[in-house]
Amino acid sequence: GEMGFDRNGDGYGDGILQETLNSYEFYEGTSMATPHVAAVAALLLSAGATADEVPGLITSTAKDLGSSGWNTWSGYGLIDPVAALQAIGDAPSPAPEEDEDRDLAPDTTAPVISGVGGERNGTSLTIWWTTDEPASSEIYFDGYGNFGDSSTLLQDHELKFTIVSSETYEFELIAVDAAGNEGRSDRWVSQP
Repeated sequence: GEMGFDRNGDGYGDGILQETLNSYEFYEGTSMATPHVAAVAALLLSAGATADEVPGLITSTAKDLGSSGWNTWSGYGLIDPVAALQAIGDAPSPAPEEDEDRDLAPDTTAPVISGVGGERNGTSLTIWWTTDEPASSEIYFDGYGNFGDSSTLLQDHELKFTIVSSETYEFELIAVDAAGNEGRSDRWVSQP
């Protein structure tokens, strides 16, 4: 991808979305291209191509992105797994796309939080909820800040906390999807 452009119209530069230790980040370059090329190579080998044929199949079927042929900016271009498979002759033709030229609208819909429940037992507080799409599991406690996991996207969420049994806790659930849309729940109170 090229971070200076937004060719697919999703509101982000055209890097590859990659999970890091604490979040999702867009990256580009050989570190992001390598796993994709390796996957296409494995696909071609599984379809009967020999190891000697794979490099030529990948480079000869890539979609040229810049000047004709290899260049330092995009190599041979964008890999095309379907064209590479068809070049070895064993792959069935893919079904045509509905409309290849349509513009895909970016996801701007926040996750919806529902099914909120909880259990308080002595110094333990467990809170659970669901979201209508994969999202982060975070809770904002008044006076304490955010807790939870912002890097793993789930639909069924559960977080456990050690609490002071005599304290009242006010909190709000936060769900952020892969596109960065944030949904928040109503405010909740857990009392002794």
